Amino acid sequence: MKITRILVAAMLLCFLLTSSYAQEAGPSVQWKWNEANTIPQGKESSSISITLSNTEKREMRLEFVGLHFAWMPNDTYTYGGGSEKTNTLSPGQSITYTIPFGIPKNLAIGPYKCYAAIIYHIADGSSWTKISSAYSPPQVLEIVPLIVVTVTSTTTLAQPEDWTVDFAVLLAFTIVGLALLATFRSARRRKERSSEGK
Repeated sequence: MKITRILVAAMLLCFLLTSSYAQEAGPSVQWKWNEANTIPQGKESSSISITLSNTEKREMRLEFVGLHFAWMPNDTYTYGGGSEKTNTLSPGQSITYTIPFGIPKNLAIGPYKCYAAIIYHIADGSSWTKISSAYSPPQVLEIVPLIVVTVTSTTTLAQPEDWTVDFAVLLAFTIVGLALLATFRSARRRKERSSEGK
């Protein structure tokens, strides 16, 4: 008799949990990292666009959507883009919030989990049933080392096609200059000799 009662109680508990879960399936959630989920160390801010869709057969009233990162204190969330305002979604309707978040300047390199905390209400006749949930599985933000890339460029200067002509002209001027210099010196020596002979 006791075993039968225990089995019945267990079955009732399973039924309640299953029906409660079915009622609280909640909105579907899609994430978009606006600068990818890999961010270099030292970057201090970024943002996530998060889209929530009402997959229920009843109206859904969103009260709050916030993001919690592993480096934040417990029960602390970042929000924005209207995610802190009340929005009502009809069945099949969606809404997107772009939520900015700050990153501690000296955050160590590595993976950091992030999840969305969602507070919403489901229409239940003339009243609303409040439900709080955390989107699972969490997303992962990877902080990676900052790599400094130095870009250098080299330029090769092409020689002019007529460089041989230029060289020949320069050589001719040099020869003429040397010949004039030799003639001038020779004339000077003759003049010096003739003045000595007198």
